[in-house]
Amino acid sequence: MKLQEFHSIAPTPLLVVGDEGKEQMNLYSHGISLTFVGDYFSVLKFVRTVEEMPEKLYWQSLDYQVQQFPEASVKLALYTVSINKDFISVATH
Repeated sequence: MKLQEFHSIAPTPLLVVGDEGKEQMNLYSHGISLTFVGDYFSVLKFVRTVEEMPEKLYWQSLDYQVQQFPEASVKLALYTVSINKDFISVATH
């Protein structure tokens, strides 16, 4: 498999928050989008490995397009859920 593109997807709030002006806890979806090329069995092995990770990543979408057999172009969007709006942060301590 060969990675062609990787980017993060902006955090999206999952709960509707009422009472404007009040700070309330929310859940956020944090996503990544991967575009890669590989044969069917390599892609299948990768997807199974992601599903078996102890840190849960959920599928948002998978687009599998055969360009030239046996290679396919795959666009995979994955996400996780967090109470933190920030996707990646650096500790200041």
